[in-house]
Amino acid sequence: MKRESPRMRPADLAGMAVSALRQQKVRTTLTVLGVAIGTFALFVSLSIGHGVDHAILSLFRGTDALRQVSVYVRYEAVAEDVPESEKTVKGVMSEAKKARMLHAMVRRWGSRHGSKPKTRLNRAGLDRLARLPHVERVVPIVNQQGTITLSGIGQPREAQFASADPDGYYRNLLVAGRALAGDRDEEAVVHELLLYELGLVGDGEVAKAIGQKVRFEYRANRGGQLSLSQFLTFGERGFTSAQSESLIRMLRRLAPWVGLLPLPAEERVAFSKLLELTSIKSDQIEEDRYAETFTIVGVVREALEEDDKNTTSVMHWATRGADVILPPWTAAEFSLRAPSIAENGLNQAVLTVDRDANVKEVTKAVESMGFSQSSLIQVIETIRMNVLLITIATAFIAVVALTVAAIGITNTMLMSVLERTHEIGIMKALGARTGQVRTIFLIEGAAIGLVGGGLGLLLGWIASFPGDAIARSVMEAQTPKPIEGSLFAFPIWLVLGTQMLAMLITMLAALYPAHRAARLDPIISLRHE
Repeated sequence: MKRESPRMRPADLAGMAVSALRQQKVRTTLTVLGVAIGTFALFVSLSIGHGVDHAILSLFRGTDALRQVSVYVRYEAVAEDVPESEKTVKGVMSEAKKARMLHAMVRRWGSRHGSKPKTRLNRAGLDRLARLPHVERVVPIVNQQGTITLSGIGQPREAQFASADPDGYYRNLLVAGRALAGDRDEEAVVHELLLYELGLVGDGEVAKAIGQKVRFEYRANRGGQLSLSQFLTFGERGFTSAQSESLIRMLRRLAPWVGLLPLPAEERVAFSKLLELTSIKSDQIEEDRYAETFTIVGVVREALEEDDKNTTSVMHWATRGADVILPPWTAAEFSLRAPSIAENGLNQAVLTVDRDANVKEVTKAVESMGFSQSSLIQVIETIRMNVLLITIATAFIAVVALTVAAIGITNTMLMSVLERTHEIGIMKALGARTGQVRTIFLIEGAAIGLVGGGLGLLLGWIASFPGDAIARSVMEAQTPKPIEGSLFAFPIWLVLGTQMLAMLITMLAALYPAHRAARLDPIISLRHE
């Protein structure tokens, strides 16, 4: 009569597995610690990677900065503008090399003689941008040098006006009055330094400037030609008029000696051309004057370093250092009144897209029009990709650590099989099935993964408190505003996934020892001492 094998419940198998682990406390503890360290490293790397990614998005979510695309004029030399002698490729070579040589010649000529805008950002260019799908708004960026007069107060002085979004960051710099009301109003916000230089020093006097008329005038040369004196004195960093005249007189005295100077032929030609410019006087250049009067509605202070950190808007930097801030389209129309500027156009504009998801489509359309572009979303995607790569690298190292721990588990359990050979023989002699023996060892592996994984998760959670403080101090030093929430994220999928991975690896590590134990011959095992 065939003897039936004893019925062993899953609880009995689990009890035998736990009992075996308890009998080897030191060995089991060290094995569990190995799994815990690997789990800890994996959990922390994935947690902070997910948390930082979420923090980056939360910093800008809900702001217009994510929906803005900066458009720039792209300058490049055109082959048609290059003299034939400067773009003739001589010699026998492949067509591919000939094309490369031609491209290089055109580029070099452009760097020496000046490049033209590939696509002009004039009225037509601005209108084309405004008609792009998903574009809600176009804000021209204008910076113009000129002369300003404040209702007869003080003397006319050189100043710079810039365009700004009426809802822009400059609102946070207001010390008197209000912000601009719209895109096309004849209003202006002035810098308190300008008022100070015009004699309005006290706080009360600054407030009196509200409602006053300010007249801005700029000059534009017909055809864009400049005398050497005008070129040298242009801008805030230019020469003074006296310095400019002194330099021109010195150049004129050098004129008879150009042929004796130890200069290469190309430099001698360039120097001779410079001397020719000294003969062109400012009053010989045809120029037009353009003036407009605006009503002062607000006064702003200087933007400090802390203010710069609190905004990511491109338009904030466009107005930094400006004496007068005008509505964007008011400034654009005023600047484009000059025929030379109307023809060549502006240098920059900012588009506002209807949704974050459509920014990529708009940037591609802008590129296809011949403009250069940049957007905050592109920067954020680059940062997120870098964070992802770092997270993957650290997670890979953690998985390697878990794999090393798994090899240790395999080795430990093989030793356990050897030590328990006699015990396994008794179990099989009493009728224990092969599958039951295998299950006992697999449960031991799962138990090590469960305890080690749980301990690793606990250590990761504890480490997140000091880790968050350190990571926050580093990250907030480079972000425009404080970070909300913890930089360590613990979504349920991460907790359960890490725990299950730890158990899976340890069970796989126990698979070979379990298979070997299950295949032991009971007769041979009983003889084993």
